Amino acid sequence: MKIPFTLIVLFLTYLTTAQTIELPNTIISINSDYYASVSDENHPQIIKKLEAEILNYNFKVLKDEFDNPKDIYQVTFKLKQGKIEAFFNSKGKIVKTIEQYYDVRLPMDVMSAISNQYPNWAIVEDLCLIKYHCDTDIVKKEYQIKIKNLDQVLTLKANQNGTFI
Repeated sequence: MKIPFTLIVLFLTYLTTAQTIELPNTIISINSDYYASVSDENHPQIIKKLEAEILNYNFKVLKDEFDNPKDIYQVTFKLKQGKIEAFFNSKGKIVKTIEQYYDVRLPMDVMSAISNQYPNWAIVEDLCLIKYHCDTDIVKKEYQIKIKNLDQVLTLKANQNGTFI
C-alpha cells in the first residue's frame, strides 16, 4: 500500500510545528460560581476587596467545627465601609452571602435616575446590598439612597439599572 507523498509531508509538517505551551498556574476554586456571579469590574474597590477576602478565606480552620456534613457555618468579613456575611457548607463552598456597603460610588444608571427624577436634590448617604445564593444564577443588587433638598429628606430604593423599587 502506497501512502501519498502529500499526506506524508502534511504529517511531518504537523510534527515539526507542534509545540508545547506551558500554561500559568491555574487555580480551580470550589467558589468559582460565587466569583462569576458577583464580580463586576465597575464595583468600587471596597467591594472587590471584601469579595476577594472571601475567596481567599482558609476554610480549613472551620473543618473541626462541623459535626454534620449538612451544617452551614457563617463567617462575617468586616471593614469600616461594609461587611459580608458568608455561609459555607462543610466542603467549603459558599452557599450564600449577604453584602452591605456604606457610601460607595453608585452605578451611573442609579445616579442618572435620581438626577432625572429628583433634580436639585443631593445624595446624603447610600447603602448597597448584594445577595447571592448558590442555587440561583441571579445576584440581587439593591441600593438604598437618602437624598436631601433643603429641609426635605427622602429615602429611595433602586436596583443596579436605576429602576426605583
